[in-house]
Amino acid sequence: MFGPALAAGLLLALGQLQWNAGLRAEGRALQGSAGDLQLEPLVAVESLSRDIALSARYDPQVILRTPTSRGPFDALHRGALSAALRLDPDTSITASQSASAGSTDFSWLALSPTTPPPTNVQGAVAPTVSVLNAATSLTLGERFSHQLSASLTGGFAISGALHDRDLPVLPRTRTIPLAASATWTELRDTFTVGANGSFGSVSTGFTTGYVGASAAWRHAFSAASRHGLGAGVTDRRDPALGPLYETELRGGVALVGGSDPTQHRQLVPTAALALLREAPPGRGSLGARVALRYAPEIDPVTGAYRQRGELSTSLDLRLDRDLLAYAEGGLGVTPDPLPFYPRALAQEAFGLRYEVMRGVGVSVGARIAQLPATEWAGVVTTTLSQHGRF
Repeated sequence: MFGPALAAGLLLALGQLQWNAGLRAEGRALQGSAGDLQLEPLVAVESLSRDIALSARYDPQVILRTPTSRGPFDALHRGALSAALRLDPDTSITASQSASAGSTDFSWLALSPTTPPPTNVQGAVAPTVSVLNAATSLTLGERFSHQLSASLTGGFAISGALHDRDLPVLPRTRTIPLAASATWTELRDTFTVGANGSFGSVSTGFTTGYVGASAAWRHAFSAASRHGLGAGVTDRRDPALGPLYETELRGGVALVGGSDPTQHRQLVPTAALALLREAPPGRGSLGARVALRYAPEIDPVTGAYRQRGELSTSLDLRLDRDLLAYAEGGLGVTPDPLPFYPRALAQEAFGLRYEVMRGVGVSVGARIAQLPATEWAGVVTTTLSQHGRF
């Protein structure tokens, strides 16, 4: 009796196990008869039940180069784990872990076209550095009513060089972040107030500190966005609800400081604006994603906090049911003077995307960056994606 019961239980559990597999391959033609092939395979599983949600994801990044004098290849391993437990109908706890380790050259081409280039971004030809990034967090969520909820989050993060020999160019930073927030949800709107802070140590021997407070308002224009209110600007929703159309506005202040003589204690403003509108299915429809942010962030070169403004944009024009024209870009501006890097860094991309069939897509385009010298690359990208249930 025990064997059949155990088998039935396993089958029931496996029936809730969903999987997703894919591959993104991007071939790039560079200046000077050089080229890259960037491969990003994906394997993900997710188990959902009434009170428990578990997920795991592995999506490494491999870059092959020609000529091999630029370095034969880089491999960056990336993964994430998450577990959510509902303790009672109104209380949940979520633990997450993400990590990446391996080699990269910090080339702007390895970034997403919408990513604002960081201050230590490199050109197409750059030396390889071994890196380590990891973050652990634990979140306690409580719903007091259909409208009022709150959360408390704590964690630990480490980022920087994997090996000590690379510390002079990429310091290693360890931080302990804490955050608390409360959210009030209406039919089309959410209002959130929160506070967050972090204390960190840098391999240079200095420490950093950050304390901030903010308020945010999010408005949903479509049924899909209304269904996801309270979850942040996200793509996860029921496709039957239609395209997402929403906006979010956030403002606050932050106190930054540290033991580094160049890190003066100061009270600075923070602000963020996000707008998302997916292109509807009809021909000639327009979709847009705009994210504007101004806040202090850790400088990867020194480990100290610096004010930084970032703009990320993406525009889609549907030429046919399966054909999109796109234009994307990212801009990063650092008001503080930088000793070895330009204050403004930008990249853009434009081209065409075609969905060959469900789960298979091809795009052709060009990418340009100002670092501040201008570089360009021709790009052909293929994406494959499949999902199912065990």
